[in-house]
Amino acid sequence: MKRNALTRIGASLAAFFLTTGFMIISFTFFAYSKEFYRYQNNLNDTLATLKMSASQMEAFLEHFIQYFQNKSDTLQYTYLGTNGEYIVFFKANELLHMADVRHLFNIMLGLSTVMLLSGIAIMVVLIIRKRFAAIGFGLKVGNTIYLGFMIIIGIAALINFDDAFMIFHQILFPSGNFIFPFNSNMIKFLPESFFMWAALIIICCGLIFSLVSLVSGIIISKKEKRRINQKNAS
Repeated sequence: MKRNALTRIGASLAAFFLTTGFMIISFTFFAYSKEFYRYQNNLNDTLATLKMSASQMEAFLEHFIQYFQNKSDTLQYTYLGTNGEYIVFFKANELLHMADVRHLFNIMLGLSTVMLLSGIAIMVVLIIRKRFAAIGFGLKVGNTIYLGFMIIIGIAALINFDDAFMIFHQILFPSGNFIFPFNSNMIKFLPESFFMWAALIIICCGLIFSLVSLVSGIIISKKEKRRINQKNAS
């Protein structure tokens, strides 16, 4: 009995790890996607506000993404604006903040890798041992817990996105180096709407994966229950 309980707990953790890891990985996909930045730039008329040409923005995006992929040691970028003046993109405090963001980003990538590998490993072991009842239970419970967390976060964001955004930053950046004037280049490039769209897409990716896993768990549990009943009847 105790062994079965531990197996179910392990399966639930594996399911939670897989869904959470997938959500974090989906975040990296958009963080490295030039298409997403281009879409946001068009949406917010970023080229005009930054006085950048399309070719300059493409060069900056390449540089920006390489920095967060740890392929470049510096984020600073200088360009000749459409007004004929040279513009230094980031201020010193903004560079410090972005360095903190990259450090956090690396931690998230490492954490998601550990979660995904752990979840896959546990599920593979359970499949080899044919513990399908535990797998079904784990997929249901692990993803129910995940959905519960997402619902709480979603409600908080819907009630007051600004406060939720501020609390989120206060937790991740306790030093407080995350508030910048609205006319700074960094805010023009990454406005609040950018993060709202990114959060919406990432949460939706996680929800879809979670719901598919949850339905799979329900199906597996029903099939396993039917198999056991048939076995007992014969």
